[in-house]
Amino acid sequence: MDDPLHLAPWQRLALAYAPASVRKAQETVLAMDAIGGKICDSTSEMLLGQMRYAWWRDVINGTSKDRRTGHPLLLMLNEQPGFPKLILVPIIDAWEGYIADSEGEEAGVHAEQRGTMLGRALAEVSEIAPFAELEQLMGCYALWDDLRMGRYDDAAAVTAKEALISQITPLAKVKLERKLRLVAIIRDMIIRDGLYDAWDKPLMRPSMAVRIIRRGLTG
Repeated sequence: MDDPLHLAPWQRLALAYAPASVRKAQETVLAMDAIGGKICDSTSEMLLGQMRYAWWRDVINGTSKDRRTGHPLLLMLNEQPGFPKLILVPIIDAWEGYIADSEGEEAGVHAEQRGTMLGRALAEVSEIAPFAELEQLMGCYALWDDLRMGRYDDAAAVTAKEALISQITPLAKVKLERKLRLVAIIRDMIIRDGLYDAWDKPLMRPSMAVRIIRRGLTG
């Protein structure tokens, strides 16, 4: 059964170790990103994709007259009256850049922009000051996700993997507070894929699940 928010099983497991005070808000940020990715990956006509992103942008901005508000993400937002909805709009904008770049000539740029927006959103909903390393880590996450989801051709993927390893290596020892346990888990997964060249292995393989649980318990 597909997850209603398009979150992967490993994301669900990782979110289970986020502090309760920020878990739902962080889930909301990841869900918006996952929905953006779903639109990107299922769009064959750029105009149709742009219309779908515009719908989400208008609903979140409160400018849409569309009353189809039963989507699980919108219901989740309704359950969080204090959630700063507008932080989701730049994530949508970043995803729209992917489909506008039909040749994939600036794929790394889009991942960096998306990661920056994700980092800022996670900082805000976690009630911590934004910092460059968090945005860089989430940029690595966006690039890793693009690789995992096959958004690069074979030649570009080789270059992207090399870039990812060079970017994540200096961030391996960055101290992350407990509110960012989710990001610490993500960092572990990226490093493990890179070090062990495990790109083609399932993310929820037993060794990775154990890794998530261990990081979730120990920080």
